[in-house]
Amino acid sequence: MMKMPLLLILLPFLPLATCRSALPSAPARTILFSGIEWQVKHGNDILPGPNSWSNSPQSVFVDAMGRLHLVLRREGGGWVCPEVVAKRSFGYGTYRFQVGTDPESLPANVVAGRYLYRNDRKEIDTEFSRWGDPPAPAATYSTQPDGPGHPNRFV
Repeated sequence: MMKMPLLLILLPFLPLATCRSALPSAPARTILFSGIEWQVKHGNDILPGPNSWSNSPQSVFVDAMGRLHLVLRREGGGWVCPEVVAKRSFGYGTYRFQVGTDPESLPANVVAGRYLYRNDRKEIDTEFSRWGDPPAPAATYSTQPDGPGHPNRFV
């Protein structure tokens, strides 16, 4: 059975000059959300994109009602992105998630993604983004390897 970690990510889809902020090093941080331990990404120039990832409690936190918050924010003249990765792998099954922000309300240059990821050839993505094109549908579903009909846009 193939097992893949689950990733939740929020990042800006912006020109390189405006989406980066040099982040100082920080100790590794994990959070507990939905009964699962998650590693919070931190650092500069780590894929995807040339992004700066913040593990600050201002960027990633679980509130008193148990809801996960991933906050894209300005810091040091640039944008910092949040990402969490489950510390355990998941197999085949049904995966459900709820979002508290209407994807239609996200700025056209923001990407909010949920991934089942093993490697660049074995991946399932659900992304809420218009990829910089305001009239485009607000969501994409794709599988890797990429092929005819992928990615699929939906509303």
